[in-house]
Amino acid sequence: MRRCSRIAVAGLLLTIVDTGKASAANTNKTRVAPAFWGDACIVTVDRSVDPVARLGIAIPYEDASLTEDELPDSRRLQFFALCEDHPVQSELPNWVTMDDAQRSLDAEIIDALPDAQEVLASADAWQKTGHDGGAGSCIVPINGADGRMPITCDDTADGIVWDTTGVPAGAYVIRSYTFEPDKNLWARRPGLVRVVDGDEDPGPAVTIGAPRRKATTYEEPGFIVTGCVAGLPGTTLEIQFAEAAAVADGDDSAWQTAATPVAEDGTFEALFVPPEALVYKAVYLRAIATDPEGRTWIAHSDHEIVILPGCGQAEGSEFGSVADGCGIVPDDYTPPDPVVEQPTDCDYMPEDDGGSADESGDGGATSGDGGSTTGADGTDGTGGGSGGADDDGGCRIGGGPPTFSLLVLLLLARRRY
Repeated sequence: MRRCSRIAVAGLLLTIVDTGKASAANTNKTRVAPAFWGDACIVTVDRSVDPVARLGIAIPYEDASLTEDELPDSRRLQFFALCEDHPVQSELPNWVTMDDAQRSLDAEIIDALPDAQEVLASADAWQKTGHDGGAGSCIVPINGADGRMPITCDDTADGIVWDTTGVPAGAYVIRSYTFEPDKNLWARRPGLVRVVDGDEDPGPAVTIGAPRRKATTYEEPGFIVTGCVAGLPGTTLEIQFAEAAAVADGDDSAWQTAATPVAEDGTFEALFVPPEALVYKAVYLRAIATDPEGRTWIAHSDHEIVILPGCGQAEGSEFGSVADGCGIVPDDYTPPDPVVEQPTDCDYMPEDDGGSADESGDGGATSGDGGSTTGADGTDGTGGGSGGADDDGGCRIGGGPPTFSLLVLLLLARRRY
């Protein structure tokens, strides 16, 4: 296997900057999160065939050279399966266990132990009911704190190997956790892993494939949202939008309906035409799947869409490269999840844009042969939600888009998060 290149891929890493007191020499260095690749959308693990899910990951470069004041198990990866999705602003606690914090305190990396609400194992907000109905069972560790994965080419080559035996059936969001005190890093794997037992249906699942990165769209012709859905025949879909500021505030009443697409062959697409009131604002999307038994799954987009005035081509749904410094990902790799070309005409009218879904197929790739994984992440209510077209179907006259500097100033003035 080729050794890792130590060239960082711009824009694919997150830099954690400490604004408080800490003694660790690596406080301000970049924390490395894995990139996810392979089959996208919904990966189905049928335990009647094989209970093991194998999920591909890649790293931009090896990161295993510790400073003398770091913990010996620093710069390692842990993975978790969550029984529900959350808005991107819902940050998981910085610490997984109080033991990790205690060891960091003993090593003088931190000055005091965190509050119990800042630790995943004891934070009330994350002790949610899992698919088995048990309290506190929503978050399932895939590898334990004592088995965290070193960030090296050899250790990450096989990706995530998750034995789902004993795990409650249902859909799961996979999160990675880079342990590197005192600032640790969470990242989200795009798509879902859906654990099933033969023909027994564990409930619906839906995931948003596009936007894939921070996106822009215009009032016209709008942005095509894509994704995958699985569930019983008769499962319905609803695409909603809300201003990013309201999502950050946790205002669930801010969500409005954008479209109710029909899923075909396990995938969907829906045109989101933003109302004029959203110009120069950022919005997030979510998709709600409801099956005939009343069970639901809510999927949140990882990235925002900034609305610009007038007419222009939307951006943010294209595939991105994978940050792979180990040569694991094939050069010709392209994520297989649904992609559509964004419309350019202001009178664009997609077929079957609205209406209730009569049927949704299982959009997951079965991992009975142990080979399915996720798509690259670029490496990451009620009410009328559509509108924007003039009565004659033409573009609004907006005088053209503003300069980039003006747009930045306007967004900074309007956004509260």
